[in-house]
Amino acid sequence: MTRPSYFSGHLASLRRIAPLAWPVLTGQLAVLGFSTVDTILVARYSAIDLAALAVGSAIYITVFVGLMGVVLAV
Repeated sequence: MTRPSYFSGHLASLRRIAPLAWPVLTGQLAVLGFSTVDTILVARYSAIDLAALAVGSAIYITVFVGLMGVVLAV
């Protein structure tokens, strides 16, 4: 039994997109990992430090997502 051309067209698109998406995926996972480690380390000090990290992280993520959108649009 053969696959319909619908699936083969999507598979071909996926093969072309995957090499381009790999660096973006790696970068996103790195940011997530760094944020997780930062939260774990700062949470050991005090609630005020954790609150400061939350505010800083919110600003960082907002700027990061905005600039990532610009980069992907280009």
